[in-house]
Amino acid sequence: MVIARENKYDISEGDLVIVPKGVRRSILAKTDMEILHLVSPPPSEKDHEKSLKVESDLQTAWNPRMMTEEGRKMFKERFGYDILDPLK
Repeated sequence: MVIARENKYDISEGDLVIVPKGVRRSILAKTDMEILHLVSPPPSEKDHEKSLKVESDLQTAWNPRMMTEEGRKMFKERFGYDILDPLK
């Protein structure tokens, strides 16, 4: 199933899904799934300048206080509020 905005679409093998820029979307997979994600226009060199180190911790439950300042800023720009405000 692909969810784009408030709409849900059942998909199956061989389906092509196009989601326009700026549309919030997610994918719910109930089975193994292979996906090819194309981005147009292609990312620039500047898009790849920043590298990230990611450590996975599957034991500790996540909470918003774990978010970096940069992450909180990006969250606020995207969703319009500071994720820590409800916790104050």
